[in-house]
Amino acid sequence: MAKALDVLCLGELLVDLVSKDGGRTFTCCAGGAPANVAVACSRLGLRTSFIGKVGNDHFGRFLIRAVADSGVDTGGVRVGETGTTLAFGYAGATG
Repeated sequence: MAKALDVLCLGELLVDLVSKDGGRTFTCCAGGAPANVAVACSRLGLRTSFIGKVGNDHFGRFLIRAVADSGVDTGGVRVGETGTTLAFGYAGATG
């Protein structure tokens, strides 16, 4: 019998695009509060799985890989035909 999960998170999984140079370049990061919780729990040694949906695009594949590389089971992530949700942010000179 497979070991039961310790944590199951479901909800948004999105890409945070953050610029520190006024929007000329962006750093791509996995984000979304439920996904962040899943990654944190996995890093604490808990058996964690995530349920959510990403788009059928480069960003969606990036997110699945990033979360899975953090030790989270992504078998519950579905790929839809719409684009992946993106959030844009700007970090000023003082952060």
